[in-house]
Amino acid sequence: MTLLDKSPVGYKELDVVLETHLLSKLKIKDEALHKLFSWDIVEFIQMSFRLLEPEIDPISTKEAFLINAESAFHGRYVYLVVPVRNQAIAIGLATRA
Repeated sequence: MTLLDKSPVGYKELDVVLETHLLSKLKIKDEALHKLFSWDIVEFIQMSFRLLEPEIDPISTKEAFLINAESAFHGRYVYLVVPVRNQAIAIGLATRA
């Protein structure tokens, strides 16, 4: 694995990452359905940290970050890392060639 870069992420950056690495690869013609699917993903991410700590939002405060990496097996991929207390939630998006 080769680490390419790491950057802080807020909701705006998260939308771009989801569009670039996931939603653009789906064949969803209905714009409303596209936005709903994106919102469902963001809501899932929010629920994963709010179950542990309901009073925080590490994405809105840009404590969360993106790691861009690549490997021979996975190709290029992105991890969203959301810190919660002394733990972290990592969500990966990988595309294979």
